[in-house]
Amino acid sequence: MYQRRLYAYYFFLLVILCTWFSTTSAPPMPLRLAFFTALVVPFFFKNITGYVPVLLCFTSIAAYGFSHSYMPTEKYIYLLVTGILFCVNLNRLNNFQKPPAILVLFSIYVLIVDLSTGKQITEIAYCLLIILISFFLVSKDGHERNNYMLAFMVITIILSIFFFTYGQSSAVEVSETGRRSWRDPNYFGNVCGMGILIAYNMIINKLYPNRSFKRIAILSIIMGMLLLVMNASRGAFLSACVSIMIITLFAKTNSKTKFCVTASVITGFIVIYFLGFFDILSDRFFNEEDVTGNGRTVIWEAKLLGYTGLPIFSKIFGIGYKGGFNLAIPGGFGFHNDFLAFLVDYGVIGIIMLFVLLFYPIKQAWYSPQKRIIIISMVIFLIICCSTLEPLTIGYLPFWYYYMMMVLYSRWKEPLRQKSYSPIPRKYNNE
Repeated sequence: MYQRRLYAYYFFLLVILCTWFSTTSAPPMPLRLAFFTALVVPFFFKNITGYVPVLLCFTSIAAYGFSHSYMPTEKYIYLLVTGILFCVNLNRLNNFQKPPAILVLFSIYVLIVDLSTGKQITEIAYCLLIILISFFLVSKDGHERNNYMLAFMVITIILSIFFFTYGQSSAVEVSETGRRSWRDPNYFGNVCGMGILIAYNMIINKLYPNRSFKRIAILSIIMGMLLLVMNASRGAFLSACVSIMIITLFAKTNSKTKFCVTASVITGFIVIYFLGFFDILSDRFFNEEDVTGNGRTVIWEAKLLGYTGLPIFSKIFGIGYKGGFNLAIPGGFGFHNDFLAFLVDYGVIGIIMLFVLLFYPIKQAWYSPQKRIIIISMVIFLIICCSTLEPLTIGYLPFWYYYMMMVLYSRWKEPLRQKSYSPIPRKYNNE
């Protein structure tokens, strides 16, 4: 009963979050403070393990919505609240998860490099500290795993509704090819892609706890895929499709289920094609004027050239986020590639640590056939995202929470699949 009331409570807050339509001004400060207080106060009294999925859901929707939001934009506020919750529950730490040792070492390393080179705490450092503390607010038994999956799916559904409803608003740019831009459509698309992947995994492996979750999963897949096509983000579309293909091919399920899923996906693509939505995406893929990936290869070449000219000490330990941003390109510019960014910002040590971080959940899930395929598909999704963007280096919370989800999933006991009930009664031996 309490769980249902909590779901209803946060659904009400989610509705409030989606009611602010202004693209030019934020809600008044008293309303913002009241909203955020209402969001976090319940966790100081009961159900501390629900904090992380709620924070993930609300911060992601606020960050990638079409307008200003009730949610704070400063990450130190989330770090402060998360830290206070940690202190309040110090006597219960034995019941909670612990962050991977490599993540702790990496966080310390990033903090030291950025403080020594740029004399400031960067966005990635704030994210890492939030994630580290968040581990201590997650139960060991994984009873809230469904809440994490639900959070990602709700994010996809809500952002899709925003996109379909306000796609032609002043906050959105429409290019000559018809491509809609959502502040940064690439990050926007990949955040929605996370929900698609998690929902698809839930469906094909029959991991949904009840029919309501199944319906939500199907809805997030349909709406999310349509959004990716209309949004025309090549990286997000590719990440989702490759990961879905891996799950479909290697999932431990029967051939009938695979056939039904594949047929549904093909049917959906045919419908989308005849509606004309693929025209924009295909133009983005095969446009001869865009062979450099919107100038990404030019940026990569310039950054690599700048890196080769650095002293050996800087190559090994990096030049920090600020130094990497200002490297080689006058006025400063991002990398559009997380792996290159980690190499320059945090050196050879940093890029090695990043690969260890990505390999860690795979290692944890290796001896579980079902979890292994799921985790590999999730890691591949993140790798493709990071190949043309830099969500981890910039410090986007949804992507770091996605990594946290991978680690948690690799640790939790393998969930039981939903049983398929046959309408034919069993035959019992009379003997």
